[in-house]
Amino acid sequence: MDAYMLRQRRFKEDKAIQSLSAIEKKPSSELLCDEERRWMYLPNCGASFAAVMPNSVVEEIFLRSAPAGFVGAHRIKSKPYALIEYEDAASAAAARRELHGTHSDLIKKWIFLFFAKWLPAPFDVAAAFDSTSSGRIPSTPDTDVAPEPCATGPLPKGLFIVPNFISVDEEKQILQEVDNIDQQEWTNLNRRSVAHFGYEFSYKTRNVVRDRGAVVSAEFPDWVARVSKRVEENGNVGPRIDQLTINNYRPGDGIPHHIDTHSAFEGPIVSLSLLSNTIMEFRHPEGERVDVFVPRRSLLIMSSDARLLWSHGITPRKTDQLPTGGLNVRGRRVSLTFRKVRPADSPCDCVFWAQCDRRKEEVSSASENRVVATPIVEKLFVHDMYNAIGNHFSSTRHSPWPAVAQFINALPAGTLLADIGCGNGRYLGLNSSIFKLGSDRSEALTKICAEKSFEAMTADALKLPLRSNAFDVVMCIAVIHHLSTLERRVECVRELIRVLREGGVALIYVWALDQPDRTFGQPDLFVPWHLPKEPKIGKKDSDLSAEDVEHQAVADPSSGSDEGKYRVLRRFYHVFRVRYILSAPTLEVKTKQQAN
Repeated sequence: MDAYMLRQRRFKEDKAIQSLSAIEKKPSSELLCDEERRWMYLPNCGASFAAVMPNSVVEEIFLRSAPAGFVGAHRIKSKPYALIEYEDAASAAAARRELHGTHSDLIKKWIFLFFAKWLPAPFDVAAAFDSTSSGRIPSTPDTDVAPEPCATGPLPKGLFIVPNFISVDEEKQILQEVDNIDQQEWTNLNRRSVAHFGYEFSYKTRNVVRDRGAVVSAEFPDWVARVSKRVEENGNVGPRIDQLTINNYRPGDGIPHHIDTHSAFEGPIVSLSLLSNTIMEFRHPEGERVDVFVPRRSLLIMSSDARLLWSHGITPRKTDQLPTGGLNVRGRRVSLTFRKVRPADSPCDCVFWAQCDRRKEEVSSASENRVVATPIVEKLFVHDMYNAIGNHFSSTRHSPWPAVAQFINALPAGTLLADIGCGNGRYLGLNSSIFKLGSDRSEALTKICAEKSFEAMTADALKLPLRSNAFDVVMCIAVIHHLSTLERRVECVRELIRVLREGGVALIYVWALDQPDRTFGQPDLFVPWHLPKEPKIGKKDSDLSAEDVEHQAVADPSSGSDEGKYRVLRRFYHVFRVRYILSAPTLEVKTKQQAN
């Protein structure tokens, strides 16, 4: 570096120090130090500079030249500088030796880095720049009152936070007990270490271990019993707590998003936070996200939807952007999670099928065991029959049922609808503002849909090649009554629920046993279909109403008027009583009073 450039560098460095002193109204001797610290000031790259240069560009300087131990660059509103954070003082010192006094082509500025002796809020924690602290930063001082909880939106249903559940002294007592736990009791996971009391929890199966010897300790230690009793009495937990997991998080640690296994625990799940504040993220299966600020010494209670439907997790990072503005600097955090193990003979009966491990096992078991093959009666008298009459059947299905048409036309724009058993697609042409996908077991009928330029595929209603939780609306019109066993009818409903998103709407129609003008007499029967042997002269099939055809279908096939004119085919039906209930929760099954 020549003499001119050296003078320029010294001039710029002096101006940078003067700028820092002026903005913070402190002499440089109180603001900066020669001692190596893990926090450094970077002048002239602050909040005002953010308008023309994203923070990611500033961070790129350090990620390129001094990535070891780099945590991030923090900008503070109205401050003309950035705070550079490293994991430890040694890493920060190495970065300063590499970059201090250099000119960055990336941001077109001189780079000057100064070790921080004093830090502005919310970084003004003594341990933050204590070189003996190994980078552990308590996020709140030991004051009697911790910060109030807050969130980026309304809390999920069933989520409650009790601030200041314990005092500072009680927190110290519990932490002393935690730190006295034998090291052999701790299990090191990817981003935290855990210890269990009561039942052991397996992270491989995400369930409690119920085998012999699975209980870590039959009785809680006295200090655990005292805390759990207080949680039971004041945390609205209900039944006696018999399982405790202690999580020990280092600064920057987190936990992946998850839902605590439904079949493992009953009642609410309650967590007591110690030492550090954090941000816990809650995610709804439809994509909604709520970031919740959980203060130290607070009690977090997850019940109802927050427990069974929303996933929760903590992103691994050392600082959090608070919902109210500002930053939360994480330190070591300890959480005590209290749960009640669900008895093995008391399965979960929740309505959240997509999230419940027991429901998923039921669906899997049904798919593997109950629906391994199509019964011969369905193959001959449903599948083969509809392929044989496809064109004639389609010619009689030109008019949508008014109630179904009204339902479809009322759906809001952008709705994603699946028509399972779509036939010739008579409903796929309605309401052009929504997205529709049809499926049918009959290749003859899906071919007709394709000729009409409808989106339809050939598929079995019990094994749909569709994503779970994908559709806003699922329709199944006059299909389930063609399934010959109760298990297959229930499984079909389960499959409809599987592809339906939480909060979606399912519409199902089936034939009724008792109708205003007739009764079928028995639930399982064969209904004839009269397929013309020759083209008709006079009234065309396309002019027939659905009612005409169905009444014709149940006529006596031996009638003299039909002799020689029709080929009589038979369709299998299981007709339903009006009050018949399928054993599938969360779905309303509608029966139609007319044959169609």
